[in-house]
Amino acid sequence: MAVEGDALLKFRKSLIEAINASKSTLENISRPVYLATCDAHNIAGWTKEQIMNYTPGWAQLKRNAMKGIYKDPEALINIEDDFDLFELEESEDTLEDEESVLKEYNRFVSSEHYVPKFKVFKKWIKKAISRDVYTNITDIDADYRVRYPEEAKKNLFDIKAWTEDYRNAFFEEVRKHNKFIFTSLGSFCNVDFNFLKSLKTYAKRNDAMIIGLPLFKGYDKSISNFCVDPAIRDYMWVAFEDVILNDNLMVQILRHSPTIKSTITGINQLVAKYNSSIIVAGINQQLRYIPVLKDRTPNLIASTGCCTEYEPVKKDEPVKILTKSEKLAQERLSIKGGLVVDLGAEDTFTVRNIEADADGSFIDLGIKYSADSYSKVSNSTFVIGDLHAPNQNDELLEANIKAIKEYHCNRVVLHDSVNMAYVSHHNADKAIVRAQLAESGRANILTEIEVFANILDKLVLLPEVYEIVIPYSNHPEHLEQCIQDIGRMTKDDINLRTLLQCALAMLDGRNVLQFLTEDMVGYQNDKIDWVKKDEGREAFGVQVGLHGSEKVNGGRLTPTSTNNAFPKTVLAHRHSAGIDGDTITVGIACEKEQGYNHGLSSWTESSAIIYPNGKVQLLTFVNVRGEYKLWL
Repeated sequence: MAVEGDALLKFRKSLIEAINASKSTLENISRPVYLATCDAHNIAGWTKEQIMNYTPGWAQLKRNAMKGIYKDPEALINIEDDFDLFELEESEDTLEDEESVLKEYNRFVSSEHYVPKFKVFKKWIKKAISRDVYTNITDIDADYRVRYPEEAKKNLFDIKAWTEDYRNAFFEEVRKHNKFIFTSLGSFCNVDFNFLKSLKTYAKRNDAMIIGLPLFKGYDKSISNFCVDPAIRDYMWVAFEDVILNDNLMVQILRHSPTIKSTITGINQLVAKYNSSIIVAGINQQLRYIPVLKDRTPNLIASTGCCTEYEPVKKDEPVKILTKSEKLAQERLSIKGGLVVDLGAEDTFTVRNIEADADGSFIDLGIKYSADSYSKVSNSTFVIGDLHAPNQNDELLEANIKAIKEYHCNRVVLHDSVNMAYVSHHNADKAIVRAQLAESGRANILTEIEVFANILDKLVLLPEVYEIVIPYSNHPEHLEQCIQDIGRMTKDDINLRTLLQCALAMLDGRNVLQFLTEDMVGYQNDKIDWVKKDEGREAFGVQVGLHGSEKVNGGRLTPTSTNNAFPKTVLAHRHSAGIDGDTITVGIACEKEQGYNHGLSSWTESSAIIYPNGKVQLLTFVNVRGEYKLWL
């Protein structure tokens, strides 16, 4: 079928209208989309029969329709940027000099705050641009930044902001500070300025430097893959280059998107390559430690959380109305927050997470920061990592008690209270291990309980503490397993009498650890809450009654399990601190050498605070010349 004259002009006009109405491009508009759009918007276009009768096919029809306005129709299907669907005919109003174009460009970026594609810019100003002046947006933008540097600084913040002067000033500022706050900026995403105002309050009080880490994502109307509201200049610096904070900690700038759930996946090898802990940008907060030899401090990898909304806000497609479940999924995927970093002597450092409330305020180490003030927070819950008495770390335990008092916590959760090494099934056939335990006075399980009772008494005597929660955990359960195995129980001549009495308590359905502490050792206190097996406890909406050794349908409990089961959870058991979605895992309050942990280790001396607003802060102690510290 030959097509010429008015018929082709009619198709060209309808094609352009259909592209604009469907928010498609010349390249990707299909025949069904064209027909459906023409029908929906009453566009006078070709019928299905006319298109089907055109034997060269749909793609060639589009090319032929545009021959009169584009010199190389063969390139049409692959090129969009040079070809202006919105200005097919020469405009009567044409900009003939550079100054006029730059003034219009200043008007655009003052309103939109991003570098547009050339065709988008021309459509926005509704004027043509003489080819003798400018033929692309890159040249316009370059001239604008040179001739109007202050206006450009006020109206644009993208990767071109990383000039030599900005870079030098940035690293000079880094050298002046030992305390930093890192948060992420999603490209083309709305900024939560209430949170930034709270960060500014924090920075002023604590002499901290706020650093934003970019998350890259393009936008159909822009040539940039990173752009944010330029007003952030008043609140933070933005790093587009790796930052080495000390010999053991660095920030890596990776080209992650603001919609990627996990930005720490796959970067373990970078930790090994640089022999350094690494912080990266991320829309949520994740943290894990990498196993190393036990005499070394394990390296961490962590993502920051963000100060921008989850979804990029500038899109060509219509705004999507989210369902309740989709909105909840996005809220749980994205965490408004950051990481506070303290640098200390001898290349030491601490990293702790902060999470913003709905009003942009946040809490760090018991102090709430908002846009214009800060104040102390009371009545928080403190979670101590695995104790394993009598193998507890006394200095670390004292540091935890100091933190409980300093941060005004009135509830304490204590995990894996006792070790039960002598009756553990792990050591049942290990004659040397059992002999060593006996020679060191740790074979009698009542000795362990007495040490544990003394620790409980220290916590009970804290005037601010009104409750101590003891979750059911796997190490006390080793005792129950020994009692269930009658062969093992009857062969234990050191603990047989105690085990038989515990067996009677088990028959009566009692918590064996509670029975040993209260009935056998004689330590009782109403402040102690003994959590039974398969029970839980909550603190400000956070599940704190699970240890982490529980089962899920017969399998292991994982962060995915708890993320699906509870709004937020604090676990222990793994001995290695971590953040995975809404599950926070504390580390240990015991000695790192437990007799059974051979090989590489990622154990950390970490605890957590649950604040009254339901936010959880993971705290890792650093040993500085024999003293455990949370900040340096």
